[in-house]
Amino acid sequence: QQQQQRQQQQEQQPAVMQEQAEPQSLGCAPATVPMLPVLPDMETLLFVDVDGVLNVAVRDPGCDPAAFSDDNLKLARKLAGQGKPLADRISAVADRSLVAFREAGSYERFLTDDGDLSDLLVGRLAHLIEAAGHCSRIILASFWRRPQHIQRQRLL
Repeated sequence: QQQQQRQQQQEQQPAVMQEQAEPQSLGCAPATVPMLPVLPDMETLLFVDVDGVLNVAVRDPGCDPAAFSDDNLKLARKLAGQGKPLADRISAVADRSLVAFREAGSYERFLTDDGDLSDLLVGRLAHLIEAAGHCSRIILASFWRRPQHIQRQRLL
């Protein structure tokens, strides 16, 4: 019976549709973001894994992955052609096209600045959080949820 009442309420209150342009500050060309329904009276849980979702790393066999950061890319470009495999991999990732994902540009769009997060990818998460409405909760489902990463959580 409660489920039927919820369904009737949903039918009476259609989802609000929002269309927004991604902010210029995210380092991307202005583009219309697909309209997402905002469900104002529904609790929405968003499970967020940070590493590999809100940032990009480059595999370095035998070591921890290298951050795909602006500083690392600049260094990799300086070391190009000097037989440094990690530098070559970082450059190759930066140059890889996003056309297969129906996006313009290359992976260079996902570079991080000072922190571990890509402004573009965090901006996309912010758009999803906004679309989830005011009755939403964000659950960190990554190592970032641990107490030693509290500063990183605040940055996010």
